[in-house]
Amino acid sequence: MKDIEISVDQKTVVAGADITGIVRINYDGRFDGVQVNTYITGSNDYVRFTNLEGKKISLISRLFVDRQTIGEKRAFKFTARVDQSSQKESSIRFRAAMIQEHKEIASDTVFVPLHAE
Repeated sequence: MKDIEISVDQKTVVAGADITGIVRINYDGRFDGVQVNTYITGSNDYVRFTNLEGKKISLISRLFVDRQTIGEKRAFKFTARVDQSSQKESSIRFRAAMIQEHKEIASDTVFVPLHAE
């Protein structure tokens, strides 16, 4: 079992559609929080985070969730969206990393194919 795992519910994504995901933490040591970064391969387009645990947010490409927000459940759900894409075919990389005192402890990455409408 990995110390941190990120998963996305969709197998493929179309620009304009919601992307839902979850980060699970299986690490028993200390950490300050989890940072989720996104990147669309071969593009300058970006992913916007729109929801964190049922609360509306608006963050571009990077989401940091502190340990107090994560709490005892050791997981959090997020929703993101690619409003438009200049590429016909590409992938979105979601990377979750646990951070402790400005250092990365562990990370996990998932790629999701992105298709033009």
